[in-house]
Amino acid sequence: MVLCGLEVQSSGQMIDVYFDIPTPVDHPSKKWQQQGFTIARVELTFCWIREFSMRLDRPFAVVDAEFHDLDNYDVRFVAHGRDADLAITSDGALVQHIFGVRAVGDPFRVW
Repeated sequence: MVLCGLEVQSSGQMIDVYFDIPTPVDHPSKKWQQQGFTIARVELTFCWIREFSMRLDRPFAVVDAEFHDLDNYDVRFVAHGRDADLAITSDGALVQHIFGVRAVGDPFRVW
């Protein structure tokens, strides 16, 4: 996955993370095919942040990511690559949006 954006909201209590996944789904919808989408952009929202750390050496860092279930409530999300590390522990995580894009293209953004 390619880390392409991060937004901190609600005085640090919520964090939105944006990833581009270059490998499209096995059977993309006709709408996606007609619009030429080759990449899925995923927006994850983490709520009630307990811990956050990030290292970013360059924009569009390629990372491997995984979720860890800490207990009945907390989750830990870790993304690691040669040029970036991201770790978030929160009360929960939601997939907000999945939408198609044509290429990994928007500049990396940190709000």
